[in-house]
Amino acid sequence: MSAGLVLAVDVGTRSARACVFALDGTRRGAPAAEPIDVRHPPGAPHLYEQSSEQIWHAVCAAARRALASAGEGSASAVVGVGFDATCSLVVGPGQPVSPPAAAPHAEGEVVNDVILWLCHRAEAEADAINHTRHAALRTVGGHVSPEMQMPKLLWLKRYRPDSFAAARHFFDLADFLTFRATWHDGAAPCRSACTLGCKWNFGASSDGWDDNFLEAIGLAELAAEAHARIGPATPHALGAPVGNGLCASAADALGGLRVGIAVSAGAIDAHAGALGCLGSARALDRSAALISGTSTCVMHHAVAARVVPGVWGPYRDGAVPGFFLLEGGQSATGELVEHLVTAHPAVAELRAALAARGLADAPTSALLAELSARALAAAGCGSPAEYGRAALLTRSLHVYPDFAGNRSPLADSHMRGAVIGLSLDGHSVEALCALYVSALLALCCQLRHVLDEMSDGAGSPIEQLCCTGGLASDRLFLALLADASGREVVAVAEPNACLLGGGAHASVAEAMRAMTAPPAATIAPTCDPALRAFHAAKRRVYRRMLEDQRAYRELMDAAS
Repeated sequence: MSAGLVLAVDVGTRSARACVFALDGTRRGAPAAEPIDVRHPPGAPHLYEQSSEQIWHAVCAAARRALASAGEGSASAVVGVGFDATCSLVVGPGQPVSPPAAAPHAEGEVVNDVILWLCHRAEAEADAINHTRHAALRTVGGHVSPEMQMPKLLWLKRYRPDSFAAARHFFDLADFLTFRATWHDGAAPCRSACTLGCKWNFGASSDGWDDNFLEAIGLAELAAEAHARIGPATPHALGAPVGNGLCASAADALGGLRVGIAVSAGAIDAHAGALGCLGSARALDRSAALISGTSTCVMHHAVAARVVPGVWGPYRDGAVPGFFLLEGGQSATGELVEHLVTAHPAVAELRAALAARGLADAPTSALLAELSARALAAAGCGSPAEYGRAALLTRSLHVYPDFAGNRSPLADSHMRGAVIGLSLDGHSVEALCALYVSALLALCCQLRHVLDEMSDGAGSPIEQLCCTGGLASDRLFLALLADASGREVVAVAEPNACLLGGGAHASVAEAMRAMTAPPAATIAPTCDPALRAFHAAKRRVYRRMLEDQRAYRELMDAAS
């Protein structure tokens, strides 16, 4: 076992990534990524869907490339496979989830059978579920989110009753991947305690499925069929081996692995990222993992079960055994920054500058890195110790970040974003730099709001943030986060920390310790009194913009 390797697969919103690791967390070769389409049904561009079949093919292609990069003989040395994925809903598989009004699929066309996590089609259904005020809502901060599975299932029953009735199984995406990897003739599909507990209201008001809750929200048939389509009463613990291990078809598709090697119960991507981050934490109950991608998740492990309004959890053993997991976050972060930047007229000048350096087809990440460098130059920041001073570019420009609703701590999917301080000379690169920093700082102010609520509600102060993901690669963002949050920020050494969630150790805690390297950087909050006062003022602006939006909604609701 000491010489074994693990194949780790992380399925995000727009790509599937795979990488090979030794059991001490050392990466073998380079991670491989394959794109995944995000589809919008005709006439419904606000809906987000995917194909489970395309996702599986992308997973297999990424795995084969990762094994090739790891070197000859790596496939035969793999002793375990782990999957994590977004909390998207897989229906069927193979049952269409597009609204009936969308054009029907042509013969042979790929079927969209996945409702993506970020799709908010089920807002009305979430509101209806929350209106029940059922005890099962206590572990989601009192409000189920349209990103979770029960609202999506209720939407499916209402608007695609044919698919709802025909589906053999409803899966969280990580559980679907485990099913594809381990399916043997006659084997019943397993579910992970991580996915069911955190996204399906499982075990929230009882020891398993709450049939009273299912009946109260209009999904009684799921109980009447003994929960056969949504999972067993006893799910697999996070990281536990599943069934008879890797099946022959998956072993071949993933790159010639050995049949029967261990496949661990899957994890939600942010939860896997937390495991990959928190091995470097000074004290688990005084730290939080921040996983930033298309959205951002904040994962805190408390020693006691406490309900925090607007925060998901407490989930007993939700990631680390012996702790109660609390999960906060933001519905749009990387997506928000990309949206604001790529829609700005000055982005053409940045792209031209990159093209002049031979980077005509540079990804968005390179564009944001260029913008970050220009913002630091505009603020006169010559060294990392000065990066926090870039916040001063935002004195008269303020962003409120809930462009896709508020996940926490408000748990209000109807909130929207705002920009205050726009001017007629806002087409320059300098104006774009200020907007970019304003967006980053708005996200940091909201993260401070989330962290403060989690700390106060859990009775366990969060003193340290361990960060991974897209935004965590930007030292400007990390400096702003340290200053705005008033907390020490740690950048983990392994940029693919979500992939470290897959392992082959005796326990989750052992895997965390063994597979996490010392931090790449540790950033303390500023001691400059003037900069501290600036951030205090920006937090007051953030709170005022929040309350003003609520007041605007009340005024308009009164006119309805």
